[in-house]
Amino acid sequence: MGDFSILPYETHRVHWRFHLEPIYLKLLILIVVANLAPIVGQRMLRTRFATPLDCGLHFLDGRPLLGPSKTWRGYVFSTLITSACAWIEGLDMATGLVFALAVLLGDSVTSFIKRRLGLVPGGHAPGLDQVLESLLPLLVVQHRFDLGLSGILGVVLTFIILNLIFWRYYRPLSLAG
Repeated sequence: MGDFSILPYETHRVHWRFHLEPIYLKLLILIVVANLAPIVGQRMLRTRFATPLDCGLHFLDGRPLLGPSKTWRGYVFSTLITSACAWIEGLDMATGLVFALAVLLGDSVTSFIKRRLGLVPGGHAPGLDQVLESLLPLLVVQHRFDLGLSGILGVVLTFIILNLIFWRYYRPLSLAG
C-alpha cells in the first residue's frame, strides 16, 4: 500500500505532488470521530451517566488519576459511534472498536500526564493532547493495513493541525456549568 507522502515526480525539475491513500483518510476520520463522540455524548446528556473513568481515585501526588472529564459515557459513545463509522467506511466494526479503544487509551494516558503536570481537566496542551490519541491507534492497526511510517506521521500531523485549528469549537462544555 502506498504512503501519505510528498514525492518529486520529475527528475530535472523539482515538482511536488501530494498522494494520499484512501485508508489513511479513513483512519484520520476514525480518529476525529473517536475524539468527538464523547463530546457529543456530553452535549446530549450533560451530567447524566457522567461517572468518571477513574471513579474519583487520586494518585500518590493527591491529584485525580484522570479527572472528571474522562467518563464511562465517553468511552461508550466513542466505541459505538466509531465502530458504526468504520462500518460506514467499509471497514469492519471490530476495527472501529479496537481503533476507538486505542484512541481513548491514548487520550487517557495524556490526561494522566496532564494531571501530573498540574494541568486542569479539559485544559488544552497543544501537541501533548493530540500525539498519543492519534499515534497509538495507527500503530495498533499498522500491520493490518500495511501502513507506512510516512503515512502514519502524515495522519498524526494532520490530526494535530486540525485539532489546533478547531479545538475551540468542539472542546467539552465546562463541567461546572
